[in-house]
Amino acid sequence: MLARFFIGLTLFVSGAAVMILEILGTKVISPYFGVGLYVWSSLITVTLLSLSLGYWLGGMLADRNPQPLGLFAIIFLSGIATAWIPSFAQPVIRLVESFELRLGTLTASFLLFSIPLFGLGMVSPFAIRIQAIRLEGVGGTAGALYAVSTLGSFIGTLLAGFVLIPSLAVHRIFFLVAGVLMAVGLAGLVVCGKRRIGLVMALLAAAIAGLFIFSPQPKQVEAGEAVILHQSESFYGQIKVVDYEGMRSLLVNGSPQNFVSKDAGESLFEQTPYAMYLAALFVYRPKIQDVLMIGLGGGTLPTLFSRYGARVDVIEIDPRMEPIAKKYFGYQPGKGHILRGDGRQVMRRLQGKYDAFVLDAFSSYDQPAHLFTREMFLDVKRLLKDDGVIGINSAGFIKGDAARVSRAILKTLQDVFTHVEVFHVDGRDRVGNIIFFAADKPLRLMPQVSAMPVQDQTLLIQTLDANRAKQDLAGGIVPTDDYNPISFWGIPVFRAWREEVIKFFGKKILQKV
Repeated sequence: MLARFFIGLTLFVSGAAVMILEILGTKVISPYFGVGLYVWSSLITVTLLSLSLGYWLGGMLADRNPQPLGLFAIIFLSGIATAWIPSFAQPVIRLVESFELRLGTLTASFLLFSIPLFGLGMVSPFAIRIQAIRLEGVGGTAGALYAVSTLGSFIGTLLAGFVLIPSLAVHRIFFLVAGVLMAVGLAGLVVCGKRRIGLVMALLAAAIAGLFIFSPQPKQVEAGEAVILHQSESFYGQIKVVDYEGMRSLLVNGSPQNFVSKDAGESLFEQTPYAMYLAALFVYRPKIQDVLMIGLGGGTLPTLFSRYGARVDVIEIDPRMEPIAKKYFGYQPGKGHILRGDGRQVMRRLQGKYDAFVLDAFSSYDQPAHLFTREMFLDVKRLLKDDGVIGINSAGFIKGDAARVSRAILKTLQDVFTHVEVFHVDGRDRVGNIIFFAADKPLRLMPQVSAMPVQDQTLLIQTLDANRAKQDLAGGIVPTDDYNPISFWGIPVFRAWREEVIKFFGKKILQKV
């Protein structure tokens, strides 16, 4: 009876481990390749392929020797394979970092996760063969055991997303999962009377634990003189605050969310360039009082807009961002509020009207495609006053096939709003910030009486006039909730963006500490 319990426990734990490893895979790979379509597709592909092969081989071995020894040895060895993932992550990433994005994510996923997932796949057919004593009871036995395994997957998914990732460093979660797998394997061997084998495996587990405990810890300095002031994990990404070459940067999964000069004052032209461009909202509409924004980042925009007398409500999905923005970037919310949740989900609950809306949510070498559809902009329009204006900070190109995302955003805005303007921040021939404005009433760049000094308005208008990009982005399609290829089209954009990050910081900035 006790042996049967441990077989069920083994299935439950293996099911949980599979889902935790799959979700953790994004945390290992995303700092190097982003959390995009290819990363998830690669991890799912490797998971399914590894499990399939494990089911096949596990079934064959179980038919030859249906003994609990094999089952518990498999889950123990899967734990060992899991424990080594953090140690192999850096060498594997260095091996594939020069690969094309799709090949790189698929290769890294396979090299890091196929072995433990293959082992975990062997568990189910082994357990079914051991438990199915009579042929006429195989269906019920298989159904019950698969139910236990799937329940484990359900619990593992919740644990990964709601407890483990927000609370622990990724490498510690790997060690925790590995320790549980090995402990279940050892306990099962002892219960089944295989004490000598269990003792040998316990010594092996102790030796492995010793290697990890006494191995040198990585230093808190990366990429030459870059200093990491903060690092944490959330379900939405790896967060780093880095000081480098006079700049303080907020990075999520290796992608910059905020750049500020450590010596910058309060002048508009000492701000991050994209923030300076978006301040044109107060030239278009000098009497802006209420702003709704998606994406807090370091809080540069709401802090700047608050200086002009606006109340800025910010929708932010990651609860860890607000304290980081306050501590490291001087975020001052003023009269505004942080609204927790996904942008569109929160927007549907809002009833008030705003003078302006700002979308500043591209991150992780990806753009949240659902925030750039016709339906999304119609939701924004519902929340704007009659003379309201929308400002968008996007990453992209304005030339060639790589400009398809920018052309699609422009086309969609033109489909919903009467007047649209576009400006490039970093040049016509390279990836950079592209700023969009849209409204139903005219957008005129001329100095007006507002909280922004007239001299700042004049210089800002000159800068914007010299960097107009609307004429370069003709064509495009209108993405909808039903058809939206932005994630696919954005791949060359964020590949180039990643190269810019590496060029500035060096490759080591992407490594975990």
